[in-house]
Amino acid sequence: MSVRKGLLITIFTLVFPFLFASDVDTYNIVWDKITEKKYDDAIMLLEKNIPQERRKYYFYYLRGHSLFCQNAFSNRREALGDFYKANEFNSKIAINLYMIGLCEDLINNKETALTYYNKSAEFYDKTNGDENPYTVIADIYYDRNELGLALENLVKAELEEPDNSYIFMLRSLVYTKQGKKETSEEQYQKAMLLGNNPEYPLYRAQCFLEIGDYESAKILITEGIANHVQEAECIASLGYIAYMLGDDTKANELMMDAFKMNVRDTMVLQYLTYLYYVKRDIANAATVFSMYMVFADDLEKYSVKDAFTEIENRFSKDITFIKFINRRITKHNKIM
Repeated sequence: MSVRKGLLITIFTLVFPFLFASDVDTYNIVWDKITEKKYDDAIMLLEKNIPQERRKYYFYYLRGHSLFCQNAFSNRREALGDFYKANEFNSKIAINLYMIGLCEDLINNKETALTYYNKSAEFYDKTNGDENPYTVIADIYYDRNELGLALENLVKAELEEPDNSYIFMLRSLVYTKQGKKETSEEQYQKAMLLGNNPEYPLYRAQCFLEIGDYESAKILITEGIANHVQEAECIASLGYIAYMLGDDTKANELMMDAFKMNVRDTMVLQYLTYLYYVKRDIANAATVFSMYMVFADDLEKYSVKDAFTEIENRFSKDITFIKFINRRITKHNKIM
């Protein structure tokens, strides 16, 4: 029996003794369906067996959980509504508060996400199987360049999950931005030792791009290409570096190589749109952007909607498009 299912049964029988026995049975069956990834069946059972007048916290939490796990953008928005509804019945359940934060995070409402992640932290209990909120809190502070707050939360995160390699990876990025090269390298090596995630070198390369250390970024990106990790994106990144170093010819050549390698890769399309944009080649920028809108999923489109609105308005404002390229929401997009 999973920790969380055991928790559900305990809560049903002790905290809510007034629940109908049939409802408890339904909720336990629904949780089994969720663990089997039969989300449509879970939703059908809930809506069929729990009448409107008895729909309380666990109805909305479990239906929201099922909708969230279906991954579709529209379902995620519906899930968020259910998590908020569940919160009206009980506002002190860490996992529900975490899920509100996660849904808001995924649609780029970072301030609201941070509020609910912090609320989740108030009631967090590892023994209940709750999700550790401190890592995602640190992530948001890192993105906002509030590095001290990011480090504070990473200390808390490590106490809860000392073997989580991403905690050390993120701490390495923070130290890189603070100019602490040796400490950053130590944390990076710990991350690779614990996780050996082939994408970690690219996370670090992205950080080097953001601080303008193009040579260090180039080394890591070249390593990614050699290891066949996101090759098209890596080549496009080298194209961006070439542009930033003033080699327009090389930039164009690399971008086109990346495009030919994978015409559906949305990050490549973002980089290529950016290159055409800064060169004021509006026709080609619009064409590539149109391709992006075909291939990107709804969550990705939503996360950069403000930037793309400007592009659709024929580049009427001089936006810094690259920061949107380097913000990838997929790092939190995990199935609970």
